[in-house]
Amino acid sequence: MLVFFALIFFMDSAKRFPDRPDQAPTFFYEKRINGGNEHAVYLSACGEYVYKVPNFLGPVWQDMSSEAAERELGIFNEYDLPILPTEFYDEGLMVGPFPWRFEVDYLFKQPFIKDFKPLGVGDAADLEVRNVLIEILEKREEIYQRHGLSLDLLGGAALKDLIRMARDKFRLAFKPSFTPSVHNLMLVSDPNDGIPSMAICDTRFMNLNPVAGAGFVRERINNLLRHFHDLETGALAGLLKPYDDSLVRKLDMNLVGHQVGLWAANQGREMAGRAA
Repeated sequence: MLVFFALIFFMDSAKRFPDRPDQAPTFFYEKRINGGNEHAVYLSACGEYVYKVPNFLGPVWQDMSSEAAERELGIFNEYDLPILPTEFYDEGLMVGPFPWRFEVDYLFKQPFIKDFKPLGVGDAADLEVRNVLIEILEKREEIYQRHGLSLDLLGGAALKDLIRMARDKFRLAFKPSFTPSVHNLMLVSDPNDGIPSMAICDTRFMNLNPVAGAGFVRERINNLLRHFHDLETGALAGLLKPYDDSLVRKLDMNLVGHQVGLWAANQGREMAGRAA
């Protein structure tokens, strides 16, 4: 029975997207390799690229329309932020191992980076890394002030890290079980002309602009995201603080989110030191 329905699905997709050059582009993929709240990530069949398509939670804090994706990619380019070479498509056909194929109206194509690691709490000791990170954070704050858009550098996994840090901190016996990372900043082992040595993984922003006519729930979500923006600012400025405290002095760090972020940065350094 499952085979029957799979065949029906495949035949229907073939009808809607016949193999003709004047139709939407086709993206052949091998498998799904990752998936955050906003995007599902697929490895191309040739193994050289990844394809990012919308995931189920993306619309909660982002406008997942193709227009918004293209506009925000333009902001990344305007501010010359270090991202991987990125192409955006507003239509396409994803074709995987038989019988999987589905249409998309939103797709990011980026090179597949095999050898990298997320930015760690001790990496800011490197002067080159520190200078790039400071520049990113200064531009991030300017974009937030001008456009009401927040660049998520920590990643959704940071919330899990924060919970785990609080859990470990208040145990009677403190035993670090992990080293927290900045999940959306990758340090690339083999950079080249198109691949920066430190790259931002996510080319979308959290939209903190109030929505016209938005209801109670949407308003609360926007408030929560603003606190998360402040938390990230505090955490990343705190990560730099032992080596360069200019951001802590430059930015107003009196908000609750900032203070939680600074605490998280201190806690992360303590955990990394104990785990070393």
